[in-house]
Amino acid sequence: MGIVALIACAGAFLWVARRVGLPWREAVLAAAVLWGAILALVTETLSSFHAITLGWLILSWFAVAAIALAIGARLRSSDHIPVEAKFSLGRARSVDAWMLCVAVLLVVLMAVIGTLSAPSNIDSMTYHLPRVMHWMQGRSVAHYPAAHEPQLYQPPWAEFAILHFQVLTGGDRFAFTVQWVSMLICAVGAALLAGRIGAGPRGQTMAILFLVTVPGVVLQGYSTQNNLSVGAWLICAVVAILVFRESVITRFSARALAAALMFGLSVGLAMLTKGTGYVFALPLLVWFVGVAIRRAGIAGLKAAAVAAVAAAALNLGQWSRNWRSYGSILLPADQVFLYRARVRTPGQLTSNVIRNVALNSRTGIAAVDRPIYRAAGMLQRAIGADEADPAVTFPGHSLEAVRGMGEDVPGNPLHLVLLLAASGAVLWGAARGRPKDAAMLVGVVAVGFLLFSLTVKWQMFHARLLVPLFVLAAPFVGLALEQTANRAVANLSLAIALALAFALIVVNPSH
Repeated sequence: MGIVALIACAGAFLWVARRVGLPWREAVLAAAVLWGAILALVTETLSSFHAITLGWLILSWFAVAAIALAIGARLRSSDHIPVEAKFSLGRARSVDAWMLCVAVLLVVLMAVIGTLSAPSNIDSMTYHLPRVMHWMQGRSVAHYPAAHEPQLYQPPWAEFAILHFQVLTGGDRFAFTVQWVSMLICAVGAALLAGRIGAGPRGQTMAILFLVTVPGVVLQGYSTQNNLSVGAWLICAVVAILVFRESVITRFSARALAAALMFGLSVGLAMLTKGTGYVFALPLLVWFVGVAIRRAGIAGLKAAAVAAVAAAALNLGQWSRNWRSYGSILLPADQVFLYRARVRTPGQLTSNVIRNVALNSRTGIAAVDRPIYRAAGMLQRAIGADEADPAVTFPGHSLEAVRGMGEDVPGNPLHLVLLLAASGAVLWGAARGRPKDAAMLVGVVAVGFLLFSLTVKWQMFHARLLVPLFVLAAPFVGLALEQTANRAVANLSLAIALALAFALIVVNPSH
């Protein structure tokens, strides 16, 4: 009954989005954002009455679905649906279609493994799932006495969703579903964005293939981590920016206001899901405000205010709990000292950049990785940087301490090469007069990476935290692979990525 309520609500949101004239893929993303925002609202509301129970959750979700259906029934169905870049297997080359079918098999296999095997990585055992159990016991998401404080101050949206699944199903068998569905949202968003920046069916297919074969995605797609959820909300935010821009070319329309609201909710959900959401969303905020001011002037500032209010409203509950406990809306003072980098020189920033690149270059094979670590060390010594500098390095962490290829330490070497090559191709094309949206996306990824390296102390788990940037890169990588003159190399690269993805599932130590 509980799962029926969740599905009914998601279906109602999708139906409403279609009623107002959104194309299918935009409708899916809009429905996902609305569902995520309503989930946070339901959780916070019931928590304030200590009423997070099976009965109240079922009643709440059916009530929301009924309200959505009532609103949809009163809406006048739009006869005009904006044109979006078409995507169909029939228009893709046969080899692309076959690889996409294999990718679908990969995604299904992830769901099977997630259903049959319980999460067991360190973060799941120490804070993702324990906080859910405490919330269930207290029927509230209020802070509680905890020896491991990340259970309290870390942004909670992904765990809110797990809480709903766990209460409604009576167990943790579907705890992985939050990340798995987030991966699907990322795939829909990547294909849609690839089309919007100029890719055809082949490029959109390749964007999906790139995304679902990123080792960090493969290893986390059936876990209780939250990086894919951050990626899903960020890619929804980018789509909202482009829709907003199109909607205010001639006048400030209701569709533009709705897009601004969707942007604010998407950014708010990213912030409510993980601390990295704040960092990676910053370049998107600058992009949105720039578009708003340039296209709509004063009205654009009003739209930006709507987005800001929406983002803040979603986070008020967690901010207030943290403020009461720690006198800070984000982190306790001792955790700020532990995690926040104190970069004072270009050398320190460069050191973090080098090591973050090295982490993503890892293969998990010691004989191959040792030269990567040595090269990273030589580069840091050449610029006079100290690898153990406590101002920018988490205590006790080093490249040499990284072992294997699990959920916590995924390397993404092939996809890093594809990302860098695609970035160069896109920027070269932009310099020669091609549309600039793909170049803007490259800039968002690059600035997000630099901000991350600037603000977060380096630790050996950073590769998994950078997964949202690979999600944002998927559209322009798909575009570049479609436009490359050597189709055989593009096809071979993705075929190898698919083969490695299946191998990673087999060797994943957490499952």
